[in-house]
Amino acid sequence: MFPVRSERDVGDLAILVIREIARKSTQGRVTLLIDGLEKTPPEPARLVFDALEGLHSEVEIVVVVPWHAAYGPGAETVIVPGEKLVVVPPVEVEGQAGTAGVEFFRNVAARRLRLDEATIAQAPDTFGAPGGVLDTCARLSGGIPRSFLQLLADAVSYARILDGKDWPEPVHVAQAVADQRESFRRLLTPGDDDALRSVDGKDGRNMALEQKLRLLAHGVLLERHEKGQPVMRPHPIVKSLL
Repeated sequence: MFPVRSERDVGDLAILVIREIARKSTQGRVTLLIDGLEKTPPEPARLVFDALEGLHSEVEIVVVVPWHAAYGPGAETVIVPGEKLVVVPPVEVEGQAGTAGVEFFRNVAARRLRLDEATIAQAPDTFGAPGGVLDTCARLSGGIPRSFLQLLADAVSYARILDGKDWPEPVHVAQAVADQRESFRRLLTPGDDDALRSVDGKDGRNMALEQKLRLLAHGVLLERHEKGQPVMRPHPIVKSLL
């Protein structure tokens, strides 16, 4: 282990490591994938971007940026000429186009819960059948994996605690949805209802920036892609509050 005495030492050591990897690699330039900044407050996140600036000539950098870095005038200092901001929209789970998205979430559940098709086949019909528990959680998630897994986990907990069952049923999903609805309700502030109704189906450019960032960061508002265009939509569970 090398003793690290200062921030400069850390940066220099990182560059040395990257250069050594690049020298031995047959894959071309080193790519850094940096995740988690979307959960970081603006000032600490900016320090990370400042540190990365010195590595631009050494590596390819892929960063999951926070909402406050992707919207508004501050984005210009983070996304410099030659760089590209790629928005990863929620998974499509509605209508005919959502069939593949629902299947994606079924696969996510199988991996997270370590379920194979044989195990799912032993579950009640209301769990894995079309329109059952898995499909309902997928469609009510708004296409957000975190929301889907939270709904499913809460439904499983209700099934075990209230009824002593290993498999959740639609009634348990309804209870999980009620919990998420209450969480969303507590996040809403005066003026949010009208703003969410107004922005529904639009690109969001006329929405107050601070309000938009707050609602996007909490998953209350989703930026979808419809017919190749960005469109703002309230989360499906939030819609029941409007």
